[in-house]
This record gives sequence, C-alpha cells and structure tokens, in this order.
Amino acid sequence: DRRVQRTRKLLHNALIELIAEKGYESITVQNIIDRANFGRSTFYAHFQDKDDLLLSGMNDLIHSLMDGIERAEPHTDGPLFSASPLFEQASQQPQLYKAIFGRRGIELVVHEFKLHLASHIQEQLESKNKNEIPAEVFGIYLAGALLALLQWWVDDNMPHPPEKMAELFELMALKNKDRG
Repeated sequence: DRRVQRTRKLLHNALIELIAEKGYESITVQNIIDRANFGRSTFYAHFQDKDDLLLSGMNDLIHSLMDGIERAEPHTDGPLFSASPLFEQASQQPQLYKAIFGRRGIELVVHEFKLHLASHIQEQLESKNKNEIPAEVFGIYLAGALLALLQWWVDDNMPHPPEKMAELFELMALKNKDRG
C-alpha cells in the first residue's frame, strides 16, 4: 500500500532530521510525530517505539552499505573487501554518519552493522580456507577496527578525504589479512 509506505517514509525522514539536529537519545516519539505531522495512533500503528522506527530505517542503510562493500572490488593484494563505499557515503552525509556512528552514536545501529560486516568477512575467509585465526574471530576484529576508524574520522570532522581513509584502512587490514 502506497499510503503505508509514504507514512513510514515520512516518519523515518522525521527521525533522521531530528537525529542530525539533536542526537538520538534526546528524541521522543512526540518529537517524531510533531515533525512528521502525524498522530500518536498513526505512529504506533506502524512501529512499537522509536527504536523500532530507527532499526526499520537503518536496515535499508545497512543493506545499502553492505551492498556497496560487497560489490566494490578490493585491490588484488588488498584486504577481503573495500572500505571505500562506507567512507564515501559518510562524506556525503557527514551529520547523519556522525549522529549514527560517532562517539555518541546509536549503539543499536553500530552493533547491527558490525554483525553484518563481520558475517561478510567471515564468509570471505571461509571461502579462502585459511584457519590460523577462526574466521568469526577475525571477522569481528576487522569489522570493529573499521567502525572505530570511521568513528574517529567522523568525530574529527573528516580530516582526510574518504579515498585516503579507505586506503589507510586497507593498508592496515592488509597487514593482518594473511592471518585470517
């Protein structure tokens, strides 16, 4: 139903605008429905609470990021994936990425993205049949390292271009690639 899609999109957009303005923790359902110009019953017909709204919208973002990472070709002698799509998207929407992945970020989204990324890395490692370090251990390590680097970068107002950040991450990941 197009009306349902439109309502959900407007509520999601209101949440994103509010996150960029004042951070996730201080937002209430009332703030969201005021911004989207809907009633409380409309909100609760679609979502249980603001976390439910956040995760439903962030799943699209996470899948978009993962799709970009999976489609991007890593350097032939580089790590298991390219970090370029992540840094590129963050540079295009700095306020949003700072609100989500920054020091005061939204733990729900960071955790979900880390699990998706770690799973992707684990699949790549298992296909290469290397086993010095268990694939699930190396996957969560590398995903955590990438997110820590992204957090520093967005919190420090992106002091390097996204291409440079991806290159630096890939250099650091390359040093550990053959252990996974």
